[in-house]
Amino acid sequence: MSVKRVARNLVAGIVAFSCVVLLCGCKREKPLKIGLPAPEISALDLQDKRVRLADYRGKSIVIRFWSSTCKACVDELPAMDTLYKRYKAEGLVVLAVNIGDSKETVETFIRERNLTFPVLLDSVAITAGKYGVHAVPTTFLIDREGVVRKAFLGETPKDIFEIAVRDLL
Repeated sequence: MSVKRVARNLVAGIVAFSCVVLLCGCKREKPLKIGLPAPEISALDLQDKRVRLADYRGKSIVIRFWSSTCKACVDELPAMDTLYKRYKAEGLVVLAVNIGDSKETVETFIRERNLTFPVLLDSVAITAGKYGVHAVPTTFLIDREGVVRKAFLGETPKDIFEIAVRDLL
């Protein structure tokens, strides 16, 4: 690789990183607290449709922040889809917010695993920033009134998570 090409790639990387820092750092969000209203989100789904948290008012919502490079995320998403299918008729919505992967990567990932819940794209972690997410997987449970009731950081045993979801319903 030539020195010019390395330099050009380095500059491009620095510019991209700077843009992300500026976008994420312009506005400091208040820390997310259990018992307070969930921050509004507005992100595109895989069909390029804008999805807002307010669209699901009156439903019990699980927001799962994930990445395809996270082993725990990959391992737990099928179980999350099973819960979604089981409790969807009772008003459960799962919003799987992908952080940082390309739309094509996410589409392939979801299709290969036959996952059915809505997937949102958060390519520069704006939504993750609103929720104070610093690691994946991170999951929030939001009640029918839009209040954050529980948060899980990291892997969560299926039985404990299902109990929390049932309590939310």
